[in-house]
Amino acid sequence: MSRFQKFPFLLTVSACLVFLLSRAAADSVSVVLQGGRAIPLSALTLEGDKLVITTAVDRLTPGQSFGLNAASHIYGERPPELNKAIALLLNDKADAALGLLEPILDQHKASAKIPGNFWLETARVALIAYSLKANTSKSSELGSQISDASPLQAKIRLLPFQRHC
Repeated sequence: MSRFQKFPFLLTVSACLVFLLSRAAADSVSVVLQGGRAIPLSALTLEGDKLVITTAVDRLTPGQSFGLNAASHIYGERPPELNKAIALLLNDKADAALGLLEPILDQHKASAKIPGNFWLETARVALIAYSLKANTSKSSELGSQISDASPLQAKIRLLPFQRHC
C-alpha cells in the first residue's frame, strides 16, 4: 500500500475517533440506576418524580420512565465550566460566571434530586452570582429550586434555633 492509499484510511479512522470521543464527552455524566445500569443524563428529562427517556439508548425507548427512587447516583466528571465560573465570580464578574453556569443548570436539571449531582453545587454558585447582581426574583426562584432539590436540608434550616441548657 502506497502512502497515498493509506491517507484516506487514516483520515477515516481519525474522523471516527473524533466522533466517538466527542460523543463520549457529551455523555460523560450518567444516572446510575439501583441495578447498576447507567443512562446518559442527556437522554433523560425530569417530569414530576419520574425520569423519562427522551432518546433511544441501550434498548430503552423514548417515553419509558423510572421513578426517582430507582436512581442510585450520578456518575461522571464535574463540569469544568463550574470552576471557571467560580473563578470569574471571585473576580467580581457575575455576568460572565452566569454565562457559564446557566447552561450547566439546564443540562443537569433532571439530576437535581439524585445523590452526587452537579446541579446543586452549580445552583448554589449561581445563587451567589444572582445575589451579587441584586437580581432578587432569580435569587428567590433558584433558592426555592435548591430547597426542593434538597428537602431534608431545607427542613433543617427552617427549624427554629433552640438553646439547650
